Amino acid sequence: MKFPRAVSAVNACPEVTQVVILAGGPGTRLLPLTKDVPKTLAPIGDKPFLLYLLTLLEQHGFRRFFFVLGHLGGMVQSTLKNTGRNGPNYRSLILSKPENYGTGGALRAAEPFCDSVFLLVYGDTFLDIDYQKLLDFFWGRPNSDATMVAFDNHDGMLHGNLEVDAGGLVVRYEKAGGEGLSVVDAGVAVLRRRVLSNMPPTLPLAYEEEVLPEMIKRHLVAGYLTSQPFYDIGTWLGMRAFTDSRLRSPDQGWPMMRSASQKVVDAREPLRG
Repeated sequence: MKFPRAVSAVNACPEVTQVVILAGGPGTRLLPLTKDVPKTLAPIGDKPFLLYLLTLLEQHGFRRFFFVLGHLGGMVQSTLKNTGRNGPNYRSLILSKPENYGTGGALRAAEPFCDSVFLLVYGDTFLDIDYQKLLDFFWGRPNSDATMVAFDNHDGMLHGNLEVDAGGLVVRYEKAGGEGLSVVDAGVAVLRRRVLSNMPPTLPLAYEEEVLPEMIKRHLVAGYLTSQPFYDIGTWLGMRAFTDSRLRSPDQGWPMMRSASQKVVDAREPLRG
């Protein structure tokens, strides 16, 4: 099946400069590291992962960031301050008991601080794409409240969890993967703020399992296809892959490594923790 590529909107698109970063999870699959360090600050070479992520997004023109924090959130705030990112363009909220919120509840707590349209990024995900093309794609679909970035898993090496139809709508999503799904949620999305205000008031609330499927049923979610692989440092495997990628020249290809079972595993495998 051929998927739609990005198209520019006919009129000039409003500028989107805000990124909301979810970085409150305990990172249990990275224990014992995450007992003392929040997952987004996992050391990659000589600096924490978060600084790689922020540098990438800043280079793509995003200027304002809001962090939804939880586990060891004070350390993230200190890192931002120590790198000169402590002004009004770098704001944060620490949830005292993030496990009581879930990803949906955490997002809803951020609603008063969000622009009418913003970029949503998980604090353990790194995706280097042309973000302006993503935003053009979003504005070109005014009936959608969200656009998910979808990795085109054409080689079948990853567990697909998305289906995008020929019109660019996400028509099926199963977080853990499902039969016949060949596209992968890349952990980045463009959202309208009303998505948050329309969430049910219950807690905890899982965005991926409770909110997103309902939006898909109502045909409110578009899928932006990319062939650019992404990294998820939520597991030791993913962290090793991202670390290798920082030290590997582009012509060397994707890092490959062996799992504990000695099966060769592609470094791109998205294992969110």
